[in-house]
Amino acid sequence: MRFSNNSCRLGRAFIAFSFASCFISDIYAQVDYPRPCWVFYTQKHEYRPTPISSRARERRISRSTLTDFSLYDTPPSLEQTKLIEAMGGRIRVVSRWLNAVSVEADSLTLRRIAGLPFVAKIAPVSSSTLKPLLPDDLIYLAPGKTPFFDYGPSYAQDSMLAIDSLHNAGLSGLGVVIGIMDTGFDTSLAAFAAMRAEDRIIATHDFINGDDDVMDLWDNQRSHGTAVFSVLGGFDEGFLIGPAYGAEYILAKTEIYNDEVRAEEDYWVAAAEWMESLGVDIISSSVGYTDWYDTTQLDGNTPVITRAADIAAGLGVIVVNSAGNEGNAFWRKIIPPADGDSVIAVGGVDRSGAILSFSSRGPTADGRIKPDFCALGNAVFHANYVGGYATSSGTSFAAPLIAGGIALLLEGHPDWDYYDIRSALRQASDHSSLPNNQYGWGVPNLVDAFGRQPYRPSGLIAVSVAPHPAVDSVVFYLKLPGAGESVLSVHDVSGAVVREWTFRVGAAAFLVHVWDGHNDAGNQVASGIYICILKSGGDVVREKLAYLVR
Repeated sequence: MRFSNNSCRLGRAFIAFSFASCFISDIYAQVDYPRPCWVFYTQKHEYRPTPISSRARERRISRSTLTDFSLYDTPPSLEQTKLIEAMGGRIRVVSRWLNAVSVEADSLTLRRIAGLPFVAKIAPVSSSTLKPLLPDDLIYLAPGKTPFFDYGPSYAQDSMLAIDSLHNAGLSGLGVVIGIMDTGFDTSLAAFAAMRAEDRIIATHDFINGDDDVMDLWDNQRSHGTAVFSVLGGFDEGFLIGPAYGAEYILAKTEIYNDEVRAEEDYWVAAAEWMESLGVDIISSSVGYTDWYDTTQLDGNTPVITRAADIAAGLGVIVVNSAGNEGNAFWRKIIPPADGDSVIAVGGVDRSGAILSFSSRGPTADGRIKPDFCALGNAVFHANYVGGYATSSGTSFAAPLIAGGIALLLEGHPDWDYYDIRSALRQASDHSSLPNNQYGWGVPNLVDAFGRQPYRPSGLIAVSVAPHPAVDSVVFYLKLPGAGESVLSVHDVSGAVVREWTFRVGAAAFLVHVWDGHNDAGNQVASGIYICILKSGGDVVREKLAYLVR
């Protein structure tokens, strides 16, 4: 099935209102023309869930670490957004995850918007200018053959991660959905012929121009995105084989090549929300945004794009982002959203495994090790948007190699979540015994990672409730750790049991259970606050429930 995007969404601010006022007066007053900024609302007033695909629902139940999805499925107030439009603000993106809108407005309009009672904060939309690819000097790349495939010059980048061995074992990313955010993509090239024939590009959207065409057959708008896409999923035997050549793909154009036009983070967030709703398993992103931030804010919580990436991860999406190419620059550090604690940041190494000087370093501002892992980032072989093939360097090309490798792990271990993936990769990487802020845990051996035991902390059970508040009926999403008996009960605020159910499963399971609001005696319960408790083995989890009777 193909999807198209019918609406754009986006963001929540974490910069104080006093800073917002300073931002409006000091920045916009200098050159008073419309520029994008975030407007964050104080709260959500009603539950109006945005529809999501059944695949997204299943992934959430399987891999989500969040217990209340309703917070992220309900968009900001439509009435409040219309009021901002009526005041002269042009709405760019509406974000249900961050309860915010990105707006273009002049300084006078921004001041008026800032005074609205439902506006919590205003902050600038971070941006970046993406430079055209600078191809490497022509070098000789020795072709590589295995008993099953002829990788051609792409053998070095795949074999460094033992991807070829997993391919030989029959893995290709089959059944895994990967989202890529970048510039345009030329899907007509030979590297994508098999993908086209099998209809595995399941959705596309251009968030800059507001249409579903990501080809952009002009200038070089397809160069970076095409190259990244081919490194991850291309297949042209004898030339290029990407790690996840058998996966399905969702493509979003969120970036633009232009020395004057700046790509803004709100399109990235909009694309992430769209991809998550369609059921993507992995997001591979080779971009980052630094305007309006400094390195002291790389704490995993301050950059808006990082917060959005962490929400995607909380909803069960594996988010992989390039660490950045700032190692030789004044910035030097990783670039948002790579600072996220649930984002897998990827640095670049050369063919000998030595860190590349331009690869961005850690740590984060709060002292966490970054990047997380490394892959080849020098002279990476890829499809050329004008036809044929080329090599380029950058962490932009290391990230899709790791993302593709994760797709192979998910194909073989569909029950693994982010923590399982991260744990396996950490144990299987060449700096696992002494991770640092150049390499992170280093270059992973994916065969080794594939054979690792999943991460299973004590108490890995979960219960989430939807909607919130629930009206008339309640849906429970249950995550059960293994074979045995589990008991779900609903209690009133006094602790008395209102309703109880017992579930018996033969293995780890994810169940959906609907309660009609009646107690064990068959009587309708009253509106109020209830506590649901899930017990399985020796583990217990609790969740609050607001219940309304119409």
